Amino acid sequence: MSHSPTTPMRSVSAVCLVLLAILAVLLAPPVSADEKPDTIPLPNGFAPEDITAGPGHTFFVGSLATGAIYRGSFRTGTGSVLVPSATGPTTGLYLEREHGHSRLWAAGGPSGQARVYDARTGALLRTYQLADPSSGTFISDVIVTHDAAYYTDAFLQQLFVIPFGRHGGHGLPGQDAVRTVPLTGDVSYVPGSFNLNGLAAVGDELVSAQTVTGRLFRIDPSTGVTHEIPIIDDEGNATTIPGADGIAQRGHTLFAAQNFPQKLATVRLQSDLRSARLVDVVGDPALDIPSSVEQDGGDLFGLNARFTTPPSPTTTYDIVRVER
Repeated sequence: MSHSPTTPMRSVSAVCLVLLAILAVLLAPPVSADEKPDTIPLPNGFAPEDITAGPGHTFFVGSLATGAIYRGSFRTGTGSVLVPSATGPTTGLYLEREHGHSRLWAAGGPSGQARVYDARTGALLRTYQLADPSSGTFISDVIVTHDAAYYTDAFLQQLFVIPFGRHGGHGLPGQDAVRTVPLTGDVSYVPGSFNLNGLAAVGDELVSAQTVTGRLFRIDPSTGVTHEIPIIDDEGNATTIPGADGIAQRGHTLFAAQNFPQKLATVRLQSDLRSARLVDVVGDPALDIPSSVEQDGGDLFGLNARFTTPPSPTTTYDIVRVER
């Protein structure tokens, strides 16, 4: 069989092109955090309030408007609604990482409710009535430890505890397990204002910020006794984090959304929780009344609640990546 004299040259050229393409892939720089989207859109009209991080760059956001929960990705900026609606708003949200479960615990604001969902399917597992809605309660945020789920009340000076008991968190306790713990000590609620809000857990104690004063408190969850945690800036001066709302925690480091100052603050707690240092405060023109914050791969993401924008079915909402 005869062959064209140009065939070998074409084969060599093709092989070279393939090798060059492989080499380009191997030498390409790794995907960096900077390639994450600067803004992540949420459904129109969603009216978000709190955000919690999940595994593999996932996040969950709760809706004030309908109580719905949205699940998305910090990495791709895409997602979908996991829970279409609820019996009340979702004002706080936490993904349980204890007991091998994947459960979302939600705070229900003025409904006085706590709700628990399957984080994979969105199925409602249980609803707790923490307080009578007519009492003036506002269930604001939640944290889950090995021992219990804890909820703050922003309007009434009390803490709610749902203890897991001797069986741990493998089975959800009944309504009769709910305890109300009055808060005493250093904290003093300001009537008509948002008080203790975001929650963190360090050792056997809880840490919460008072939105109206910007002060930080540690709480003994068994007694309700509170002690202020003095905050010091880099120059050694006493300071506060005014407008502190939702909190994200990584060990002894707290990230707090400051809503009307439109900032994201980083606070480092001392190991004994007797003091804290304000490490950093950052802003971004794209922040629009952030009500909560999360951290993913070294990046901070502020949740835009847009409280000064009248909510409507077409109002846009998003999450903003803020450089530190």
